[in-house]
Amino acid sequence: MKHALARLTGLLIVLTLMLSGCNLIAVDPVMQLDEDLAALKKDYSTVVATYDGGEITKEDVMANFLYQYSYYGYMYSMYGGTMDEEMVDSLKQNTLEYAVQNIAIEKQFDERGLTLTEDQLAEIGTSTDDTYKQAYDSYYANAEGETDEVKAKQTEYNMYADGYTRDIIYNGQVSQAKYEAVLESVNGEIAEVSDEELAAAYEEKVAEDEEQYADAHSSFETAMSSTTTDVYWMPEGYRTVKHILVIPEESVLNAFKEARTNYSDAEDALADLETELSDLNEDDAEDVSEDEEAEQPRSAEEIQADIDVARQNLATMKTALDAAEAACLAAVQDKTDEIYARIESGENFDQLIETY
Repeated sequence: MKHALARLTGLLIVLTLMLSGCNLIAVDPVMQLDEDLAALKKDYSTVVATYDGGEITKEDVMANFLYQYSYYGYMYSMYGGTMDEEMVDSLKQNTLEYAVQNIAIEKQFDERGLTLTEDQLAEIGTSTDDTYKQAYDSYYANAEGETDEVKAKQTEYNMYADGYTRDIIYNGQVSQAKYEAVLESVNGEIAEVSDEELAAAYEEKVAEDEEQYADAHSSFETAMSSTTTDVYWMPEGYRTVKHILVIPEESVLNAFKEARTNYSDAEDALADLETELSDLNEDDAEDVSEDEEAEQPRSAEEIQADIDVARQNLATMKTALDAAEAACLAAVQDKTDEIYARIESGENFDQLIETY
């Protein structure tokens, strides 16, 4: 019995040591994050594009890609959509093209013999430090960890994962400064354009647009509605209009919008009933299947009764809509009278647009 008790005691001691040992070998979070960061850096060293004289890695473009991904993801979500794989691939391509363009600009910077002054570099360094500190504080405030050391390491990992390192920030600001220097250099090479050259270029644009739009008025209207297309020739019978938009106070405008929606809904309801009656009349002229008999459609009299009610409702909604529209006009009457008086007194219309 003593031997059995001794063996049992020994077994309990062994189990206790084993269980204690499990606690003693718990994973060090800082060590784990160091390993995760090393693995991420290896992944981000992957070459995603090459050019004559160099390579572009994931690390070089990750910040820009994630910014675009976040922006477009938010925009899609606002309209209830999500980005598909094709859209993500398009963002990747745009990111790489942007990186290559920056490299081309920096090559132009070197070929033109341009340099950044010590003051410019010092200013960029200060700006980089400020930007990085603000970002670090934000990341740190959202980092998880039971100790300051763990939170600091988690912050380092999260920032690197987002492509947000001090070097990336600094290089980005240097690239922007070089871009501005190249742009200034290129603009300095552009010769002054004479009035004659300007007039000739304008007449050329007019001739091109006349040829394009003379027999394609729909294309002209589309071009005129575009915010990016310049139109130099206008077909006969068209004109452009400037206007001053005077908006009623919100409560009056919302009442009008609600009345307009109610009227539109009443129109739709009446149209649905009229379609139902038309379909019923067509069915009466054809053989009715057993399935259709089982559905027991409403009679023409029942549908017509609902149509009569819907017409009355539509008339009521139209009266309410007219009243809401009149209320909108009445709400802005004093201001429009004031604007008309200023126009008639000879004040500049563009200035009135700015004012109102």
